[in-house]
Amino acid sequence: MRAMSIIWIEACDVNDWNAWTSGLFSPETMIAKERLQALEALPQWVISRIWPREGFTRIQSAMKNFGRAANGFSITYNKHSEPFQNDGKIREYGTKRFYNIDVWDEVLHRSLLMQYERHTALISDYALELTRAANHICDSVRLELLPGFRIEQGHLLVTSGPDMNLRFTTYKPEYLPTDQPSLYGGEEDFNTKRLSRDFYFGTEAEAQILAIEYKQRREVFG
Repeated sequence: MRAMSIIWIEACDVNDWNAWTSGLFSPETMIAKERLQALEALPQWVISRIWPREGFTRIQSAMKNFGRAANGFSITYNKHSEPFQNDGKIREYGTKRFYNIDVWDEVLHRSLLMQYERHTALISDYALELTRAANHICDSVRLELLPGFRIEQGHLLVTSGPDMNLRFTTYKPEYLPTDQPSLYGGEEDFNTKRLSRDFYFGTEAEAQILAIEYKQRREVFG
C-alpha cells in the first residue's frame, strides 16, 4: 500500500501540484503532454490494483474516486484539445479556440464563444475536483496507514489567475461532509454537483445548458 501511494504521487506529480494545475485555470487551459497521458492511464491502473482482503477501505475508496475523476477530466479535456509543439515536439495540449471561424458570422461566433467559455469553466472545475480527490487520498492515507503522510507539505493547493484585476487567487479544495459518500459520480452528476462544492467556476446557466447537451447525447447514443 505504501508503494502504491508513492506511484500515485509520481504519476500525478503531487509534489508540484500547484504548478502544473495552474494552466488549467487560464483562459486557454494548458496541460503538459506527460501529465495528460499520466491522468489518462491512471483509471486503468487503479482498477488493476490488487487490494488487501481486509482493511484500508478508505484508501481504496479514495483511490477509486480519484481514478473516476481523472477519467472524467481526460474525456472532457480531450473533447476540444489540440497539441502545441516546441522544438518540433508536442509538449503541451491546450483547448482549441474553436470560436475562431473562417467566415465571419457574428451569431455563430457568439454562440461558439459561449460554448468555449462553458467548456473552459468546466475544465477549471475538474481541476478543482481532482485536487479534492487528491486531498481525500492524502487524508485517507494518514487515517489508515501513515499518520505523518505529507504533514510537512500540507494540503494540495491550486492557483487561478490573473483575473480582470491582474490578481491571483489560491484555493484549498476539499470535499465537504455534505459531499459524502458519492463524491465524483460521472460527467452528468458532476455537472450539477460542482455548483455545490466549496469552490467552482461554472454558473447555474452553464450547467443547465450542459445538462441538455448530456441528455441529447444519451438519446442519440443510448
